[in-house]
Amino acid sequence: MAGWVCDRLEEAGIAYAVGGALALSAHGFPRQTADVDLSVFAPPAGVEAIFDALERAGCLFEREHAQRSVDSISLFTVRCGAVLVDIFVSFHSHHHEALERRVALRCPDGVDRWFLSAEDLVVHKLALARPKDAADLERLFAARGGDLDVDYIRRWIKAIAPEGDPRRSALEDLVARFALA
Repeated sequence: MAGWVCDRLEEAGIAYAVGGALALSAHGFPRQTADVDLSVFAPPAGVEAIFDALERAGCLFEREHAQRSVDSISLFTVRCGAVLVDIFVSFHSHHHEALERRVALRCPDGVDRWFLSAEDLVVHKLALARPKDAADLERLFAARGGDLDVDYIRRWIKAIAPEGDPRRSALEDLVARFALA
């Protein structure tokens, strides 16, 4: 299902990157998931084109509700068959860099699709700070820590999280535990 939706976005000329557990799997660390996370990189005026592409993909959602969600939290959810797809509409300055850093990875169907870089996946997971993200981050740092651009991650966590925010200390704990300082 994720590939189908990505292909419809690509056909519409909408830049995207797969995130969440599917990106974690693409970077070598499979984890079961019940949903799909997609970042779409579009200006506010581009939201209608995103909606159009998702409708062509057969996704179900109410445009008015989705627009309100984008306006308030830059996120909305659609249903594609039995799968929920969280669409993160990327307006933050971090997303401009994430767009430039996304990576094309081969999917099981043999098609290359865009995924968040490992560093941007770390930034997203630290920003959300859910319990499942902590376990994902440990796996990612254990296996890919030496390859991660820690300075890039630090820069964005400092921009997102104020001084004293536990997400900053979570990053530094990962860096220390996996000897990346």
